[in-house]
Amino acid sequence: MTAKLSRPLAIAALLTLAATAQAGTALDADFEGMTPDETIGTGGPALGEPIALYNCVTTVRSAPLPSTCLEFDDETDYGSGYATFEFLDDIEIMSGTVEISATLWFAEQNGYLFSVREHGHNAAQLTSITISGNGNVYVNDANGSLGDVAVYDLGRAIELRIEHDLDAGTYDLWWDGALVVDDRAHGVTEYGIGRLLIGINHDPDLDGLFYMDDLLVEASIITANSAESWGTVKATWR
Repeated sequence: MTAKLSRPLAIAALLTLAATAQAGTALDADFEGMTPDETIGTGGPALGEPIALYNCVTTVRSAPLPSTCLEFDDETDYGSGYATFEFLDDIEIMSGTVEISATLWFAEQNGYLFSVREHGHNAAQLTSITISGNGNVYVNDANGSLGDVAVYDLGRAIELRIEHDLDAGTYDLWWDGALVVDDRAHGVTEYGIGRLLIGINHDPDLDGLFYMDDLLVEASIITANSAESWGTVKATWR
């Protein structure tokens, strides 16, 4: 005879099952299969698209990178413009390691941004990269600024990789194959990683144009968030 769990024990068991951790890909945006010369959609991570576009012309292109890529073009003289990318299943990654990588191509010198944030908001600065109009790459986070850590060239592919250790509260950053930030404590204690802001900083005197391809986020531990876990419990209980 099989013992029947009480309702509280059954709910606890289902919550544990729903929150089972596993490694996996949280975002894979390679822009393949999209129509060149059209504005990218905002269908979210399941389609390899951002969830929102703000004050920035963002178009799928077949060049200059070898495969289909995303063009960011500054056509306004006010405010920053960026695309907001979030992760599959609406998750915020709270533990383990998170590796974020992309290929960048800068066509003009201007101020560009690549920022790692918590899910749903823009406040927690886990890592903020500013690619400046003077040719330098600056990094800052909740603990403050590191100043310039690298330089960038126009007209060629540059690899960016950021690896966060969420348990230690630190990150490493590679720019164009070189480790330029090593084991830096970012100072964020209450949030995980849940979104990326990628685009162009405000500069009324300069136009800005750059390209991105192969935006990838991989995590060693992916755990369903509490809302999804509770939804699983309710569906199963019924």
